[in-house]
Amino acid sequence: MSSKLISLPLQIIYLVYGSFIVTLFAGGMIIPVYITSCLLIIWRLRGRQLTGLLYRPTNIVLIGFLIWLSLSVFWSISSITSLEILIKLWLLSLLGVMAIYYISFWRETFFSGINNYVLLALIILISGILISEHISGYELALFFRKLLGFEIYNYGQPMDHATALYTLLLPFCFYHFRNEKKYLMTLSFSSLLVLIFHPMFAAILAVCLAIISACITLALKRKGVILLAVISISIILFIPQLMSYLLNLDYFQAISSIPASWHERLDIWMKTVELINERPMLGWGLGTSSRVEELIVPGASSIIQVHPHNIPLQIRLEAGLPGLILFCCLIGMFWRYAFKQTDRAYAGACVASLVIYLSFAMVSFNAWHSWWLSTQYLAVLSLLCFKTLPVAGDITNA
Repeated sequence: MSSKLISLPLQIIYLVYGSFIVTLFAGGMIIPVYITSCLLIIWRLRGRQLTGLLYRPTNIVLIGFLIWLSLSVFWSISSITSLEILIKLWLLSLLGVMAIYYISFWRETFFSGINNYVLLALIILISGILISEHISGYELALFFRKLLGFEIYNYGQPMDHATALYTLLLPFCFYHFRNEKKYLMTLSFSSLLVLIFHPMFAAILAVCLAIISACITLALKRKGVILLAVISISIILFIPQLMSYLLNLDYFQAISSIPASWHERLDIWMKTVELINERPMLGWGLGTSSRVEELIVPGASSIIQVHPHNIPLQIRLEAGLPGLILFCCLIGMFWRYAFKQTDRAYAGACVASLVIYLSFAMVSFNAWHSWWLSTQYLAVLSLLCFKTLPVAGDITNA
């Protein structure tokens, strides 16, 4: 097909889904995919005016959040670590802000009928690899990583990275194929198999909550979005108090029939809440979660080995109360975007994807990992790209 007939948004979607094959075996490859997507958008749309870029509400809040994180370097218990993460945050964020700004003004449309089959085929291929990889006990990834020369440090982690991006993009795939029953059934079946054969708890929880949230949005319309926004932001803002209350209940104290990873999480969350209470306002500094205990008591064993496995708790621990408030404002901007949508199906997809992100944020991943930051921005770019494409089965697509 002539490249002139393939719109820029469709190129981005093909790039993201086409690159899944590599990212499934090396999760860190999501980063160059994100950077390539941003550069492609900026290059294709270069010359457009950037007037208003810094005055968009979301960008104001994001820059305010980054500025506060920058200030935290001055009282960080490990200034070098904080500075390293800060540079990465600014670079990835500014690149993403420019790409999102450009693609959000895309107004051109192109014929794309047969491309629906290509997109569905890519999704099925990705689902098949995710399923095969888990069934093979990560032997498939081991073979390809050795072949491509990637470092093998955790067999399952790249699959979790890929599953997170796959899950974040699912609502917009359903949105795109919503008028075509055969596509919808195929997508539903393949995604169900992925969750059955690659039983990542965070992904299963995220999908269940996303379905409930999307139904609330479709039923209650904008009132539903407001309700969900208030609940989610309240949970994030009061996460230390909520965790402190829940983890001190007799049920959680006596619980024993849960996997070791969840026992570890409960211990980490309790310790994180204790450390938050020691520096509630300013926090301990950006990226210092895994070093706080070691620096307070040299030689002592640390409960928080890598990160708190809860992004709101991590932000409160590292950036203090102002940092968490700014993070709540940033999440509020995404709820505002969903609230403003007149297309209820698209609003439901936005809400579902945001709930999936928040579900992952509550139980897994490091807030400042490059791959996770790249995944978030890729998801936002993808949702904007899906919005510009003709819906599968639309009469204008025939």
